[in-house]
Amino acid sequence: ALNAYEVLHMATRGGAEAIGQSDDLGSLEVGKKADITIVGLDGAHQQPAEHIDPVAQLVYSTQAGDVYATIVDGKVLMENRQLLTLDWDDIKHNTNRIIKQKLARI
Repeated sequence: ALNAYEVLHMATRGGAEAIGQSDDLGSLEVGKKADITIVGLDGAHQQPAEHIDPVAQLVYSTQAGDVYATIVDGKVLMENRQLLTLDWDDIKHNTNRIIKQKLARI
């Protein structure tokens, strides 16, 4: 078992090291690409919040639905839980079309 700090390190600095990009990724430092995820820690599944280490809360309790915003290499991709760079109608249409084609072949 790993503690929350070890897991967070593996997901950030450790991940950058694993792919040989620790000079550009893995931590928020001047000169590195800034990838940031903003999450809410106020969900019912994350309570009681006042007495829990925020890193442990982030690692052990946070879910995808808790993400409010994401910024990748300085570009906002999600804001107020709304994806800004994807066309969901297009994705749904194409996914359904492709599945229909695959099922027709079976």
